[in-house]
Amino acid sequence: MERPINRSYTLIELLMSLSVIFIILGLMLPSVFGVNRQAVKMQCANNLRQVSQVLNAWAMSHDNFPQDYNELVTDGYISNLSAFKCPYTDSVDDYEFLVRSKKVDSIGAGDAIVHCRHCDMSVYIDTHVEEHK
Repeated sequence: MERPINRSYTLIELLMSLSVIFIILGLMLPSVFGVNRQAVKMQCANNLRQVSQVLNAWAMSHDNFPQDYNELVTDGYISNLSAFKCPYTDSVDDYEFLVRSKKVDSIGAGDAIVHCRHCDMSVYIDTHVEEHK
């Protein structure tokens, strides 16, 4: 009479396979969080670019930059202040308005008009965004 062959995993095989899975996860998790951080920074840069385009449109119409962001809402240039929020903190207070009430002809091509304090990025009058390092 033949004995049936037992095809179950041993405890050692189970522990080895789990350790391999955890090692792979440990190697992958930092890169996943790095990609998320870069995605949020990219979203902040896009918000800054949108803000600068709205500010440039306002400045071309009024010959100066607005006193604060609420003037853009009241005049109908934007519907709400959601683009003016840094995605890291979700706060409007992070975007610093650098050209408040200045005349258009007093702003040079290399001047920053909006700066994000949290991401340390600035957008310039020609709508390019730079990260300060």
